[in-house]
Amino acid sequence: METYDLSILVPGIRINNWKRLYDSIVDAFSGKFELIFVGPYDIPAELQNIQNVKYIKDWGSPMRCQQIGLIKSRGQHIFWAADDAVFVKNSIDNAFNLLKNRDYHEIVIGKYTESENPREWMLTRDYYIIGNHHIVTKYIPSHWYLFMVGLVNREYAVDLGGWDCRFEATAMGHIDFGIRAQRDGANCILGDVMLKCGHMPADTGDHGPIHYRQTEHDEPLFNSIYTSESALSRTVIDKNSWENCPSVWKPRFGDKI
Repeated sequence: METYDLSILVPGIRINNWKRLYDSIVDAFSGKFELIFVGPYDIPAELQNIQNVKYIKDWGSPMRCQQIGLIKSRGQHIFWAADDAVFVKNSIDNAFNLLKNRDYHEIVIGKYTESENPREWMLTRDYYIIGNHHIVTKYIPSHWYLFMVGLVNREYAVDLGGWDCRFEATAMGHIDFGIRAQRDGANCILGDVMLKCGHMPADTGDHGPIHYRQTEHDEPLFNSIYTSESALSRTVIDKNSWENCPSVWKPRFGDKI
């Protein structure tokens, strides 16, 4: 079975952006990679004959789709991205260069920007510190990193259980993964800007289902987890948590299938 230096996982519905994302990876990484899209809509024709592009059809939540991508991936490391994003030129190579030993517990946290006019705060180290955000920190050290994207040893990600698929949108699931990794003793290294993402405020565009499930479901779930003393031992979760999620994410797709 073919293996790769890197698997990039993308839960997505915006198929018109996928070729642009692929092209940006080619400019960002000189190693061998696979790009795994997981979502309900067929892969566009322009990507169908590219050997290292994989597609898994699933109508589940974004977090479920990303977890399925992790389970199916074959890279020595993983990275994840949104389908409205592009990678900065040479950014993945630069992230690999930050790994001292490429060992099991090393994680490079990637900075990212949103919109064509990024906030300056997102370019600073302060933005990536949990204590600088409105996040429950009773059982989370406030100096720990908050991260949305990262370069992670695939085996380590799987051994931690990947993402908790009780979260539906990805943001709080990403933060939870980072907390569990740091609780486990991961060596986190803050890198440079790796992704330039789009930005749809609140429920504008097609962002409504993400916005409302994050604010009405995922954030209360996160708070319930991290206001309990049991959070102090929360590191490894069940990697098959995606199997307990609905196969169709009704906030976006309703009863369409």
